[in-house]
Amino acid sequence: MSAHTLVRILLIVVQFTCIKPFALRDCKLLQSRRHALLRHPSLAPIRTARKSLTVRRADPAGVQDSHLKWMQGSEPPSQNLQDASLHDVHAQLDEILNSLWDSKIEVEGFRQPIPKSSNFSHIKHVVGGFSVVIRVPESGIAYRMQPMRSMKHGITWVAFYKMLEEVANDKVSIPSALRYPAIYKPDRTTIFEAGAGKKAWEDLEFVQDFQDERLRHATKRLVQHRRNVMKEGSLNYRSGRCTSASECEIESDEDGGTFTGVSIVNGIMFPSHWFWVKVGRPSEVSTDDGKSEGYRGQEEAHSHLSVVRQDDVKRIKGSELASALLLRKTQSKEKQDNPAPMAVDLKPVFTLVSVFPHAQGDVGGLCKKLWAKGAQDNVTTLVLQSVLRGLRRLHAIGVPHGDLKAANVLYASGRFCLTDLPALNWSATPVLTKDPVAQTMIRGKRLLCNDMWGLGFIGLSLVCGCERMEAVKSNLRQIDPLDYSSTSSVSRKLDGVTQNWLVTILLLLSSLKGRGLSLSPICVNVSEAAKKALTSSWIRRNVPAVQNPSYREECAFNADLLAERVFTQDRSTSLLESLCYCLDVTDVARNALAMPWPVEDA
Repeated sequence: MSAHTLVRILLIVVQFTCIKPFALRDCKLLQSRRHALLRHPSLAPIRTARKSLTVRRADPAGVQDSHLKWMQGSEPPSQNLQDASLHDVHAQLDEILNSLWDSKIEVEGFRQPIPKSSNFSHIKHVVGGFSVVIRVPESGIAYRMQPMRSMKHGITWVAFYKMLEEVANDKVSIPSALRYPAIYKPDRTTIFEAGAGKKAWEDLEFVQDFQDERLRHATKRLVQHRRNVMKEGSLNYRSGRCTSASECEIESDEDGGTFTGVSIVNGIMFPSHWFWVKVGRPSEVSTDDGKSEGYRGQEEAHSHLSVVRQDDVKRIKGSELASALLLRKTQSKEKQDNPAPMAVDLKPVFTLVSVFPHAQGDVGGLCKKLWAKGAQDNVTTLVLQSVLRGLRRLHAIGVPHGDLKAANVLYASGRFCLTDLPALNWSATPVLTKDPVAQTMIRGKRLLCNDMWGLGFIGLSLVCGCERMEAVKSNLRQIDPLDYSSTSSVSRKLDGVTQNWLVTILLLLSSLKGRGLSLSPICVNVSEAAKKALTSSWIRRNVPAVQNPSYREECAFNADLLAERVFTQDRSTSLLESLCYCLDVTDVARNALAMPWPVEDA
């Protein structure tokens, strides 16, 4: 065989093996030129992950690297329940909870847990802001338990995921959305327009020309799905005892249903089952009417989908639910030698349980364990691409994620994906997930730019590394803007830490032009806008301390700590452009559809 023929065969192999969308990461023939996409061997499955997933599969063996042994469930599940029946997954959770309870009594028609004496929970679990995730790695699943005040709230949550299943597989919504000129047009008038005050959400040009129409259509689809979920998952509805979600009572032993069975589609993780569990409410949680922190506020958590009205009762927190469910030790203020589990009273809590595939970890945890000094650009690019893939699906229908942060980007089945989609929930981390300008200047529903602010922080955490980000966070928490303000005025919208982050990010971006880097037009515009924002009347009203040179010096010190890691000479131009777009708080029209797609430099 001639050398010419061998070359032709080699080119054909490369073509069919490597030259496919998103498949260069799989090409072993070109690794010497590209460097390994993920140098850490623990994430080797990502090199072979494909863009779409058609069937459920177990966690790949490649995650068994010694560096990832901290992540429970790196071993393939011994009993995979992702495809099990609703009865089986429900029964397993009952067994887990029953193992913690010594006995039960009947109280008002439901079983009341009685704590075992001197026995505390060792169940693997993660406590969120308003939920508890019980992890069962040996079965390949995780139970997400979230308190719901009524059937309507829970059914709406399920219907939202049903709607997302359609959206994730829809091949039309994104191309259709990309034809709207409004998504590409920056809107900086909110802070730069002379005499501009607070604006209503519906008055923004971006909302009028794009988000409002898409959101209305999504709301109609959500209502349709909610009816279907009621038919499938509510015994009382099927039996004719009620005609709507508002009227139906929950039958915890009978109500529930399943999803399509595909766990990860286009960057979004989906549950496989859902059902209800009733447990006792922690005794320290009152039901008094009041504006409790984390539950009520001027921004409605699900205001962008006007299907569920906001409640007027205190919402049970994830830590409180964990204490009731898992009988955890309480954090006693008196620091007693033998703290007891939190007591539970006789008032039940309706808890919606959704069953997700078990994940090996989240980006926040990976940053601590693998990328403490910073991830390589190809790693950061892959994570941002994975998040964008799911986020574009949401933004194409006008719906924001609402709580986008590193802890809500999971690594499962060899890929990164979005989870904890809280379009109907409340954000427990406003500093990381609420755009400061949109938070202070826009009244009404949530804008898509909040997600871009959160994605920017994810990118910073990866590029700078966990150690550097934690150092900056610690520094900014110790700065009190009131100590530097000549007046006693306090920002009614921005807390001190958010003010510090806002000024630090603006200083970081404004210094970009003077660092000798090759910048794209987007980066240049963002840098100039940030510099202008630092002298605007808007920043003086919301961060009065910014006029004090000492305060700016404190924030500039932390901006320089970030800049040392972000603005390096070998930094990917595409990645830098993506970070600038996400963190540009002067533009309230930012969205995932218009964000430059991050790619690796050639």
